Amino acid sequence: MSLNATAVAGVVGIAVVAVFVAMPRVPRRAATPLAHLTATGTNSLDSTQDEATIRRLESEWLAAQNSGDTATILRLLADDFERPVPAAGRFVNRSEIADFYRSRPHPPRPRAPSRFESLAIGLYGDMALARGVVAGTDSAGKSTRTLFVDVFARRNGSWRAVSAQENPITTR
Repeated sequence: MSLNATAVAGVVGIAVVAVFVAMPRVPRRAATPLAHLTATGTNSLDSTQDEATIRRLESEWLAAQNSGDTATILRLLADDFERPVPAAGRFVNRSEIADFYRSRPHPPRPRAPSRFESLAIGLYGDMALARGVVAGTDSAGKSTRTLFVDVFARRNGSWRAVSAQENPITTR
């Protein structure tokens, strides 16, 4: 989920734009555009299966990051995946992420695998938001917590990540 957790910020706005671009015209009776999408999305059985799928993909992504499994990370990303890197003042795409991981075949492993402290899934038709907190320990033994939002799109029956945002949680 991370190129550099300290360098990433701002995808929530992208997620909102993506949801608004993908949503149908909202009738006046709907309280909010997202309420309309949820109310008119899939049936509860499909929603339960979709939520389980997104949870599984998130677990695969985190396990791949913990183990340095670049192939799995890239399999989870859509061809048009982009994420913001504020320190660079731009977005990076899937190809650049692949180059990043390939140039670092043996990244330093954390002392303890990262884990989900919380994970919530929101389904909006063929869009899904996974948001939560990942906790772990870095290679120096320091505890870390990262707030994240991942945006998924279902295309041709398969869910893939189209964007991701991570922000380190700093405690004072």
